Amino acid sequence: MNTASDSTDLNIGKNEYVAFDAVSLKDFIRTKLSNSGLFTDQAYEGSNLNAINNIISYSFHTLMYYMNQTATESMFNEAQLYENINRIVKQLNYSPVGAQAPTLSFAVSATSQLGIGTYTIPRYTFIRAGNAPYSFNTDVTFTKTVTGLQVLTEVGNQYLLYQGKYIEYPLYTARGESNEIVFIIPGNNNIIDHFNIDVYVKDIDTGLWSQWSRTESLYLENATAAKFEIRLNENKNYEIKFGDDINGRQLKLNDIIAVYYLETLGAAGEVGTGAINGRQAALYNTIQFNQIAANVISSDLTLLTDVNITYLNYTNDNLSTSYTPIESVDSIRKYAPASFKSQFRLVTPNDFVSYIKSAFANIINDVKVYNNNSYITNHIKYLYDIGLTNPGSDYRVLYNQVNFADSCNFNNVYVYALPKATKLLNVNYVSYLTPAQKQLIISNVEDKKMLTSQVVIMDPVYKAVSIGTQYQQLTLTDVASSTLVVALNDNAKVVPSVIKDKVRTILTTYFDPVSAVLGSTVNPNELTNQILSIDGVKTVTTENNGVVTNGVSLIVWNPSYPEQDITVTTKTFTLSDFQTIYLDRIEEIMARVVILPGLSQTTSIINF
Repeated sequence: MNTASDSTDLNIGKNEYVAFDAVSLKDFIRTKLSNSGLFTDQAYEGSNLNAINNIISYSFHTLMYYMNQTATESMFNEAQLYENINRIVKQLNYSPVGAQAPTLSFAVSATSQLGIGTYTIPRYTFIRAGNAPYSFNTDVTFTKTVTGLQVLTEVGNQYLLYQGKYIEYPLYTARGESNEIVFIIPGNNNIIDHFNIDVYVKDIDTGLWSQWSRTESLYLENATAAKFEIRLNENKNYEIKFGDDINGRQLKLNDIIAVYYLETLGAAGEVGTGAINGRQAALYNTIQFNQIAANVISSDLTLLTDVNITYLNYTNDNLSTSYTPIESVDSIRKYAPASFKSQFRLVTPNDFVSYIKSAFANIINDVKVYNNNSYITNHIKYLYDIGLTNPGSDYRVLYNQVNFADSCNFNNVYVYALPKATKLLNVNYVSYLTPAQKQLIISNVEDKKMLTSQVVIMDPVYKAVSIGTQYQQLTLTDVASSTLVVALNDNAKVVPSVIKDKVRTILTTYFDPVSAVLGSTVNPNELTNQILSIDGVKTVTTENNGVVTNGVSLIVWNPSYPEQDITVTTKTFTLSDFQTIYLDRIEEIMARVVILPGLSQTTSIINF
C-alpha cells in the first residue's frame, strides 16, 4: 500500500503532458485516488467525487486545446493563425483591414425632364447591375445648368459606386460606459465592406440624430470629438468603440446608436462594362433612415425624389474593380509595424506606400512614391532622355498636373499607382486609375499627410513587350516580322499544337497582369528555360529575316513613344519604379510561334 507521500509523487516526465486528454486524465486521477487508499467514491459514476474529477479533466482538456493552438504563436513573427495575430497586433493599435467591395467608375447624365437647378442624390441610393446592387456611400450634389440633356462630368470624376446594399443594423441603447463597444455580427457569412460603416447617434437629451465620424485612433482625438474607432476582431466581427470624454466623446446613458453598413456579394458582385447602362437608381427608403436623414442631411439641399431620380441615366465604360477579401496574416505581419511606426501620419515614402496599399487594396496593385527630387531625376529625366524637349507636355503627366496638383510644384508627393487587374481583363492590359479613384485616394490621405505637401496621383508608364529580334534598324516592324521557333527532338512523341499551347501558357503566366508590379524585373532566359523544359523541346530561337538569336529575344517599347523608346534584349532588365510592363497582343504573338517537328515526325519508313 502506498503511503500518503507516495500519492503526491506523480512520476510524470516533463513532456508526458501531451499524452493526456479528458478521458486519460480522468483515469489517471481515479487510479491515483484508488492507490492512495484514502478515497473510494471515485470509482462510482454519479458520485460527488467523480463529478469533481469530470470537471477537472474536461477543463484540462479545453486548456490543452487552446495551448496547442497558441503555444507556438505567442510571437508576432511566428503567428500563423488569424485569431492569434489579430490579438497580438491589437497591442500596436492596429486594426486589420476587412473585406473591400468591388467599386465601379461611372458616367451620369441628366435628361431634359430634370429642370435647371442644384440637386442631391441621397446617400445609399443604389443601382442594380443584374443581381448586384451598386450604392452611393455619400450624398452627391450636382448642378444642372441647361434645359436639355447634360452630362454631369464632375459627378463621374469625383464619386464611385460601391458594390452592395446598405443594411440597417438593429438599434443599440448605450449603457453610458467609458470606451463603450458595439459589436456588429452580420451572421450567415454575410460580407461587410470595411470602409463603408456609418454610425448615427440619437442624443437622449435633445432627441436629435447626428452622424459620428470614423477615426484611426481615439487617442488622436479631443474630449468633444464625436468619433469612433472600428476594429475587425479575431472572430472577424466588427467592434465599434466610442470615447471616454478624454479621448473622444463618451456615449450617454440611453443614447441610441444606429449602424448602417454596406453588405457586398464579394467576387460574385464584379461586373463588366455596360453593366449599369440603361439602369435606373432607387432611393434607400426605411422609416428609421428617413427619421435620421431629416436630422443629418441639410434642409437646404434639394434631394432627388422617387420620380425625378429616374431622370438620371448611368453608364460604365470600365469594369468593376475586384473584390478584396479580409487582410491575410502575411499582410498584417507586413503592415502592422509600418502603421505603428507612422502613428497614422504620412511623412516618408514608406508611410504612403504602406497606407495606400492597405487601405486601397481593392483598386491598387502596386504603389511607388517619389518626392520632387526623385520625380525629376527619374520620370522627368526619362522623358528628356527619349527626346522630349518639354516633358511637362506628356499627356499623362499634363493630365494629372492639371487635374490633381496646384500651381506650386516644389513640394509635391508623387504617388504612382498601378490599378488592380481583374479576372475579366485579358492579357493585353493597359489601365489607369479613373479620376474618381484618384480623388478617393487624395481625400483619404489629406488629413494624414504633412500640411505643406501636395499629393499628386500619377499614372505609371506602360512598356509593351513582345517576341522579336533586330534585323536592321530596330523598329516595331521587327516585332511583326519576327518568329519564335521551337524545334522538337527527333524522337519526340508530342503534338505540335500542344507544345504551342504550353508556350502560350508560359508567356501569359509570366506577364500576368494580376501579379504585375511597378519596377519589375524581366528575365528572358527564364522564359527560354521554361520553354526548353517542355517535354520534347530541343531548341528555342528567335528569328527575323535570316537573323537568328538563340533563346527568347524580347522587344520592349513605350507605346506612346515607340520610335524614341524601343530596345531589344536577351538579358535580364529592370524597369524604373514608375514603369510597368504588359504582354502585347498575345494572339498576334502566337501566330508567330513556329513549332518544328523532329526528323521522325516529318519522315516515314516504307518496308518492302
